[in-house]
Amino acid sequence: MTTGVQLTVAANSATTIRLSGISNWYAVAAVALLLSSLIYFGHAEATGSYQTFNNPLKPSYFYFLTYALTGLYLAANREAFNRWRDYWPFFAAMTMMLALHLWWMPFAGQNSEQARIFVLRVNTLLMGICLTIIIAQADNLKAIVRAVQVVMWGTALLNVAVVLMPGLFPVKMGVYAGRAAGLYWDPNQCATFLAMALPLMCLGASHGMRLVHYGIVLVGIAFTFSREGIVLWLVAVTLDHVMLSNAAQGMATRLLRLMRVLLIVGLVAGLFLIFYQDIINALRPFLNTDTFSRLSGVDRGTTNERIRLMLYGWEAFAQQPILGMGYGSTHVWSHGLSVHNMFVLMLAEFGLVGFAAYCFMLGALLYQGTRIAVVIFAMLVIQSVFTHSYFDLPYYLLLAILYLRMSMEERDRTLGRPHAGGLTW
Repeated sequence: MTTGVQLTVAANSATTIRLSGISNWYAVAAVALLLSSLIYFGHAEATGSYQTFNNPLKPSYFYFLTYALTGLYLAANREAFNRWRDYWPFFAAMTMMLALHLWWMPFAGQNSEQARIFVLRVNTLLMGICLTIIIAQADNLKAIVRAVQVVMWGTALLNVAVVLMPGLFPVKMGVYAGRAAGLYWDPNQCATFLAMALPLMCLGASHGMRLVHYGIVLVGIAFTFSREGIVLWLVAVTLDHVMLSNAAQGMATRLLRLMRVLLIVGLVAGLFLIFYQDIINALRPFLNTDTFSRLSGVDRGTTNERIRLMLYGWEAFAQQPILGMGYGSTHVWSHGLSVHNMFVLMLAEFGLVGFAAYCFMLGALLYQGTRIAVVIFAMLVIQSVFTHSYFDLPYYLLLAILYLRMSMEERDRTLGRPHAGGLTW
């Protein structure tokens, strides 16, 4: 009987080790394919201003691989439940968002755009759940961080080449001429991921290497000419420098230091804004008309327009305050664009119920109370003011899940529990 128990334990241990190895490879592949947007590059509808080729790395293949791998984990390894049960708040938030979309499905009508959005979001939410289950098994965290570094460095260097040497590329890179976008559809999206990934890139790095990461990412963002990207870069550098660079300080000391640094950054940003137009005018000879108009604040995506769209979203929420107008409603209305704000998007499309579910998701990331949890929570809250796309593609959630996994590791180290290792903190 004892031998049987030992054999069972040994078999479970061997299965766990094998699955952990698969998970490590999968995590690196997910970072390379999803976080770089490689499987989406050139796969969007051709409009004459975008790539005209069809990418063979279609997203659906990776989706089905992820679903199959998750089934393998749950079927072959009962210990998997012990590895990711601490993620329950995040699972609950994803499940709530999925349930809201499924509830609205019978009422969405026959609009093809809403149907497309439904498929995108359901796949994204399912991918978020599956990604969390698989990455919870990964124990080679250093390889994951290295993969993020390679992807973001490569994106930054690609941005420089796209703007300064566009003739090197056989296809048009990105939507807007004169603005780099890496392998992403939109320059703002590219800048977002460069900034959001910065603290993750810096985990375990020395002070000097941190400065290198800061500089490389800033250069990559600069060539996107994204205003929100620069704001997020400032936030990312501040959070990394205060919250993650010195392990000796307690949380209360860090938060006080963070407030001081944010105050200084705010003052510097205010001075920059005073001379902003003079700087843009000095750069005028090096910018095309579209980029210059954007930086001057007279383009289609101006602050005034975004405020107007958010007001339309608030009006939609006022009409249906409990459950909203339904998924995709801000994409099919007559105002041209959606609301550019995740909080307003949730209110408009899913009412107070959706807003509560989204806040619950943000709180789920903060649940562990670690330094990394504070960083990703703060960055997502700030970035949510600039975007409405968190549930449209899975690489937004992948980035949050990677931070969540690192937060779990930090928590286990702090509590003296067994942990994966591979990173210095």
